[in-house]
Amino acid sequence: MEKSLDYCVNVDPDPRIRSYLIHRFQPLGADPEALLQQFDVESKIDIQRALLMSVGEFDEGKIPIPRRNPLIEKLEWLYEENDDPGLHAEVEWLLRKWGKEAWLASKKKKCQVRKGITLSCKRSYLNVEKGIGT
Repeated sequence: MEKSLDYCVNVDPDPRIRSYLIHRFQPLGADPEALLQQFDVESKIDIQRALLMSVGEFDEGKIPIPRRNPLIEKLEWLYEENDDPGLHAEVEWLLRKWGKEAWLASKKKKCQVRKGITLSCKRSYLNVEKGIGT
């Protein structure tokens, strides 16, 4: 699976293949635990994003609560600490899908930047007038 994702994200210029793979894991009976295990060890941001999109395609009940709760903690940490806007967006999407709107709302209030769009609570934001700042 790692080689397939790596190929789709980094080698193949056609994004349709990556999208097809992301959206077909669940209907084809893939094990979400395999995706989560790869996410736990993956260092490439693009593949992390693809894995989160793939995990989000599964019904919430397919990921047992004992596995989902530590993952939610990791996603919350990534939401606050990671500067990659794509990963930040994927994490937010998955947290919303899993009913963490209240947590996200509380973090957004803390992270608001005037005249800008928050990308990371910790250090980076996009200032419409000046570009990315820290």
